[in-house]
Amino acid sequence: MAVNVSTMWSLMQAQVAMVVALSFLVSGAWCGPPKVPPGKNITATYGKDWLDAKATWYGKPTGAGPDDNGGGCGYKDVNKPPFNSMGACGNIPIFKDGLGCGSCFEIKCDKPVECSGKPVVVHITDMNYEPIAAYHFDLAGTAFGAMAKKGEEEKLRKAGIIDMQFRRVKCKYGSKVTFHLEKGCGPNYLAAGQVRRRRR
Repeated sequence: MAVNVSTMWSLMQAQVAMVVALSFLVSGAWCGPPKVPPGKNITATYGKDWLDAKATWYGKPTGAGPDDNGGGCGYKDVNKPPFNSMGACGNIPIFKDGLGCGSCFEIKCDKPVECSGKPVVVHITDMNYEPIAAYHFDLAGTAFGAMAKKGEEEKLRKAGIIDMQFRRVKCKYGSKVTFHLEKGCGPNYLAAGQVRRRRR
């Protein structure tokens, strides 16, 4: 019986590929989004400790994020006070099914060299559906650029994905509650939505 060496070699390569693929599945190297570290819920408490996260940005480079200035939290005009284009989409442990809406976080980056290392405050205004780390902030272009040294904002945005640190802080708003009147209101109809409330 003649054995075709080429056929045997192809079969061996296929078997090796299957073993490698199976080992990835069994080892957990390919098991969905990154897991949040165990311990207290850092996104629900205030503290001095900084946590590591990944940052990306979306929308216009100096914009507020989404085209409609809205997002998963239902906020409008996030380019205006009190948000001032400093919005962020948080992944599941930050957005918390909407309970994280309006939460404030200090964020900063040390690398690449364009990073200032100085903290800036962002507001959770939307949900990040594609996390690339246990904690992932997808920032409005303005918010991402705010982590840069003066004049280096565009270079930092070109980095795309960066390592950053964050911690929850108390929001500093001038009033306790702000409402937004929806379009179409008149003498017989009033539609108002809560824009923000002071977070505790």
